[in-house]
Amino acid sequence: MVKICFAKIHIYVANIVLLSFLVGCNIKKQLSKFIKGNQYVVAYVDIKDKDKAKLNKDEIMLYVKQKPNSMILSNIPFNAWLYFQIDTQKMREAKEKRNLKYDEINKKRIEKAEKENQKRIAKGKKPKEPKLKDKDKLTWRERLREIAEEPVIYDSILTKQSVEQIKKYLRTKGYFYAEIKDKVIFNPALKTAYVTYEISAKRRKFIHKINYDIADTNVFRLLLKDSMHRLLKPGIPFDIEILSKERDRITRYLQNNGYYYFASEFIQYDADSISEPPNIIITMHLNLFPTRLENSDSVIFIQQPVFKIRNIYFISENIEGNYKNQYFRDTTRVSGIQFIHNHS
Repeated sequence: MVKICFAKIHIYVANIVLLSFLVGCNIKKQLSKFIKGNQYVVAYVDIKDKDKAKLNKDEIMLYVKQKPNSMILSNIPFNAWLYFQIDTQKMREAKEKRNLKYDEINKKRIEKAEKENQKRIAKGKKPKEPKLKDKDKLTWRERLREIAEEPVIYDSILTKQSVEQIKKYLRTKGYFYAEIKDKVIFNPALKTAYVTYEISAKRRKFIHKINYDIADTNVFRLLLKDSMHRLLKPGIPFDIEILSKERDRITRYLQNNGYYYFASEFIQYDADSISEPPNIIITMHLNLFPTRLENSDSVIFIQQPVFKIRNIYFISENIEGNYKNQYFRDTTRVSGIQFIHNHS
């Protein structure tokens, strides 16, 4: 009995696979009929890491201008096929016709509710709102239209733009000499295009040394105390994202230590790729704080202002507006904290 059951399961699975294959082929053939002239639908996009540099393909795919339509069962472009099955004119006409019916139904429901509410009010009860038909509700054609996707038609210009965008991305990751080639295979029968971006990452640049240009001596000493948490270290791969995270980390650290006005814009980087080939020397510049002279338009640069807590007030009751404009009967000072209140 067990063998028979397993045999039946295999038959069912085989039938499902065969049916999916036939349906998929039929959908692809029908879709190709809607594609005009020398146009091809982007059916597949792949990133090939030729040097096995462990590139992040998901991130690289973000820079690809054209991505294939959604697929069901991994290779059936159902959503793109569905795009051509919905007649937009019929869709609009059907909704207008339905909404006319809804108007009639809603009118009757409002009239009925008015009569019932008169009786409810006479009995001292609250009136009820009638339950009306929602004219904004999507029709079944509109629901299908939401699922449908306009086919992505292959564009060689966008492919070349994708190559340039991928190059720029790889440079931010230290791959200054990466080479990217696009290869496209066309299927005239199904009117589909299969695009592959072949990446030769070449040698990656690493950070050889980090110099710090910090004129504010107080900030410099404070950062030295927190050096164990720094993200930029000699020997790590050059990565713009790491530089950005280090800038944000320093900004948060200084703000949490009294530098309330400090912003990430005060930190800038220089990258020297010539002095120590093939690697990079990073110089971090932490700029002084710009301020205007009193009664003058001249700008001078001073050390970053640091803020300290002077007074702490504890108010134990609700007040309106600024507490400084309020009158309080009593003030009690405990361990440097002033408790102010109106209680007798």
